[in-house]
Amino acid sequence: MSDALAEAKALWAGVDLGGTGTRMVVADSSGGTHAVESVPTRSFAGSAPDDAASLLVDALLDMIPSGSGLVGVGIGASGPVDLTTGVINNPDTLPWFSGIDLVGLMADRMGLPVWIDNDAVVAGLAESTWGAGAGHDSVLCVTLGTGIGVALIEGGQPRRGGDGQHPEGGHIAVGGTGSPCYCGLDQCWEQVASRSALDRLMVRHGLEPWADAPREVWAEYASQLTRGLITHTSIQRPSAVVISGSVVSRWDHLREPLLTVLANRDYGDRPVEVLPGTMGDEAGALGASLLPQRRIGHASSGATAGNVDPR
Repeated sequence: MSDALAEAKALWAGVDLGGTGTRMVVADSSGGTHAVESVPTRSFAGSAPDDAASLLVDALLDMIPSGSGLVGVGIGASGPVDLTTGVINNPDTLPWFSGIDLVGLMADRMGLPVWIDNDAVVAGLAESTWGAGAGHDSVLCVTLGTGIGVALIEGGQPRRGGDGQHPEGGHIAVGGTGSPCYCGLDQCWEQVASRSALDRLMVRHGLEPWADAPREVWAEYASQLTRGLITHTSIQRPSAVVISGSVVSRWDHLREPLLTVLANRDYGDRPVEVLPGTMGDEAGALGASLLPQRRIGHASSGATAGNVDPR
């Protein structure tokens, strides 16, 4: 069998561990999905620290097509994620997976190499590779979910902090009013502009969460969202901003008030292009499936289980 044919038959698993829900995919090298599953993250809770890893492996094994050539597994997790050890340090939104050797436990059980990264990074990789950011050299991907994930993808690679870790761009002070955040900020962007914050805003206006809200509600939310966007675009100067996450399904409500607020801001010599993500709910999981593809390729399908790449 030629290398090209073998690569075409190779499949990769991707897991998007979110604070509320977890999505899993089995995908090919072109981003085509062969199996998709979504479950509440709480369903992985167990009595022992390692139970979550075991339950996650069970869920993955159940969805892998029979006889498939699964090569590796990638995980995107709500951070912070220590990219050197592969350990999630997030007891606030991922208590069942925090502080355990998730990568090693899964690799040992599945007999496959496993890699992990921040959930914002994997969503950004998917959108910049196959989605709305494809063709742009510098893509700022902002994922709106339980919290806010931010990743800058430049030349196909995520920008890291000086310590090699992923910057937590959702946790920046934006002023205004909001609930105190677990990060320690009283006026945190995540607390006023995440999908969860949008739900709370609707309730304050006497609406059910995720209801068909009037324009003034979306205008208020857009104002909160742009507070952080303006900071990031001013500092990082991306060629495009991609908004990802479940809020994108209401882009027809958000687009006009969001772009109206942004149009009144000074970006210097050029306006930044703001685009809705096109990868849907699978963005994070599909991006996670890119982690093993980029690290090992098909030629390394026999890599040692538990292989951890700190890059």
